[in-house]
Amino acid sequence: MSIKYLGMLGSFLAFVCSIPQVIMVIENGNANGLSLSMLWMWIAGMMSLFVYIYKTTKDKILMFQYFFISLEIVVLLYYSYFPTA
Repeated sequence: MSIKYLGMLGSFLAFVCSIPQVIMVIENGNANGLSLSMLWMWIAGMMSLFVYIYKTTKDKILMFQYFFISLEIVVLLYYSYFPTA
Protein backbone atom coordinates (compact mmCIF):
# COMPACT_ATOMS: atom_id res chain seq x y z
CA MET A 1 0.00 0.00 0.00
CA SER A 2 1.43 3.36 -0.96
CA ILE A 3 1.65 6.14 1.60
CA LYS A 4 -0.90 8.19 -0.38
CA TYR A 5 -3.55 5.49 0.07
CA LEU A 6 -2.76 5.26 3.75
CA GLY A 7 -3.35 9.00 4.07
CA MET A 8 -6.60 8.76 2.12
CA LEU A 9 -7.75 5.91 4.36
CA GLY A 10 -6.97 7.93 7.49
CA SER A 11 -8.78 10.95 6.12
CA PHE A 12 -11.80 8.85 5.16
CA LEU A 13 -11.96 7.27 8.63
CA ALA A 14 -11.75 10.73 10.22
CA PHE A 15 -14.68 11.73 8.02
CA VAL A 16 -16.94 8.76 8.79
CA CYS A 17 -16.14 8.48 12.51
CA SER A 18 -18.16 11.61 13.30
CA ILE A 19 -21.26 10.56 11.34
CA PRO A 20 -22.77 8.49 14.22
CA GLN A 21 -22.30 11.46 16.56
CA VAL A 22 -24.01 13.82 14.11
CA ILE A 23 -26.92 11.39 13.69
CA MET A 24 -27.29 11.04 17.47
CA VAL A 25 -27.23 14.81 18.00
CA ILE A 26 -29.87 15.36 15.32
CA GLU A 27 -32.09 12.59 16.74
CA ASN A 28 -31.74 13.93 20.31
CA GLY A 29 -32.14 17.54 19.22
CA ASN A 30 -29.17 18.70 21.28
CA ALA A 31 -25.43 18.27 21.67
CA ASN A 32 -25.40 17.83 25.45
CA GLY A 33 -22.12 16.37 26.62
CA LEU A 34 -20.03 17.69 23.75
CA SER A 35 -17.35 20.18 24.69
CA LEU A 36 -17.69 23.50 22.86
CA SER A 37 -13.96 24.13 23.12
CA MET A 38 -13.28 20.75 21.47
CA LEU A 39 -15.72 21.52 18.66
CA TRP A 40 -14.20 24.97 18.02
CA MET A 41 -10.65 23.58 18.03
CA TRP A 42 -11.73 20.72 15.78
CA ILE A 43 -13.29 23.01 13.17
CA ALA A 44 -10.28 25.36 13.32
CA GLY A 45 -8.03 22.37 12.68
CA MET A 46 -10.14 21.11 9.79
CA MET A 47 -10.32 24.52 8.15
CA SER A 48 -6.56 24.99 8.59
CA LEU A 49 -5.93 21.62 6.96
CA PHE A 50 -8.30 22.53 4.13
CA VAL A 51 -6.43 25.77 3.44
CA TYR A 52 -3.06 23.97 3.69
CA ILE A 53 -4.13 21.30 1.19
CA TYR A 54 -5.57 23.96 -1.12
CA LYS A 55 -2.36 26.03 -1.02
CA THR A 56 0.02 23.07 -1.45
CA THR A 57 -1.16 19.87 -3.13
CA LYS A 58 -4.72 20.82 -4.14
CA ASP A 59 -5.67 17.18 -3.47
CA LYS A 60 -9.37 17.29 -4.29
CA ILE A 61 -10.19 14.13 -2.32
CA LEU A 62 -8.69 15.50 0.89
CA MET A 63 -10.24 18.93 0.32
CA PHE A 64 -13.64 17.29 -0.17
CA GLN A 65 -13.28 15.26 3.03
CA TYR A 66 -12.05 18.15 5.18
CA PHE A 67 -14.83 20.37 3.85
CA PHE A 68 -17.50 17.83 4.76
CA ILE A 69 -15.95 17.12 8.17
CA SER A 70 -16.23 20.86 8.77
CA LEU A 71 -19.91 20.74 7.79
CA GLU A 72 -20.46 17.93 10.28
CA ILE A 73 -18.84 20.03 12.99
CA VAL A 74 -21.05 22.99 12.04
CA VAL A 75 -24.09 20.77 12.65
CA LEU A 76 -22.72 19.79 16.06
CA LEU A 77 -22.06 23.45 16.90
CA TYR A 78 -25.53 24.45 15.73
CA TYR A 79 -27.18 21.94 18.06
CA SER A 80 -24.85 23.02 20.86
CA TYR A 81 -26.09 26.61 20.64
CA PHE A 82 -29.65 26.01 19.39
CA PRO A 83 -30.99 22.76 20.86
CA THR A 84 -34.44 21.70 19.70
CA ALA A 85 -35.13 19.35 22.59
